[in-house]
Amino acid sequence: MSNFVHLNEVQIYGDDLSNVLGKDYVVDISRSGGTVPAGEWCNPTGARIGTEPTFDTPSINMVAELWVKQPGESDGECNGGPSAGTWWQEGAEELASNQN
Repeated sequence: MSNFVHLNEVQIYGDDLSNVLGKDYVVDISRSGGTVPAGEWCNPTGARIGTEPTFDTPSINMVAELWVKQPGESDGECNGGPSAGTWWQEGAEELASNQN
């Protein structure tokens, strides 16, 4: 699963889905460290790099918290970004500068 939602919310959804499907899951935490407007998914403002990847997860069904999407990779031509999948230096710098 990948999005900008805080890990606690993703875990609830992931555990529910895991219980239905009988499968474990991983979470992409590469850009989950900030707060973005609900429903915003394309290069949202307020995003920041998430915590470091780990296999020490809060749920027995969650196998790992990983950086699947490379921080700095554009979601698409929105909010100043280039086409999806393209390296975006300005976006990478914004993710890094939004750290506490």
